[in-house]
Amino acid sequence: MANILAQYVATQNEMLLQVAGNELPMESVVEYQELNYRIDVLNTCKALTITAPVTTDAQKLGYHYQLTDKVLGTLTTEHKFGPSVDEEGKKKREASLSALERVIQDGRRRFQSLNITSNEQYKKLVISFIGSVLNVWIQYRNTYVNI
Repeated sequence: MANILAQYVATQNEMLLQVAGNELPMESVVEYQELNYRIDVLNTCKALTITAPVTTDAQKLGYHYQLTDKVLGTLTTEHKFGPSVDEEGKKKREASLSALERVIQDGRRRFQSLNITSNEQYKKLVISFIGSVLNVWIQYRNTYVNI
């Protein structure tokens, strides 16, 4: 996630220079907007991984997990924006969305029956879950705007 975020920020900086110089081609505006969206999502997920509690306190874990679940859950419903595609492109989008939904549902099932026995356990598991979701989410987003 960190490498992708760094690559996206570098690309964003290049595009910002083009925007400042009024040199960003019109066909790149959608890519620029998509890049900003992805950076926001990745930064939010980065914050969730950093702030994941290192405890067995169910109340703290529950609050963090609910927040994480809401953030990741919205990734399947928001920002369905990109150029029009043919039937093959629509099928790719649907297949990628289905894969993303499966990864999220699998993670939800694991966390529903989770029994935390050590302070570090939740943090490790939630970081892994977020990473798995983001890998599939980026593939899904690339069906809309390939960056």
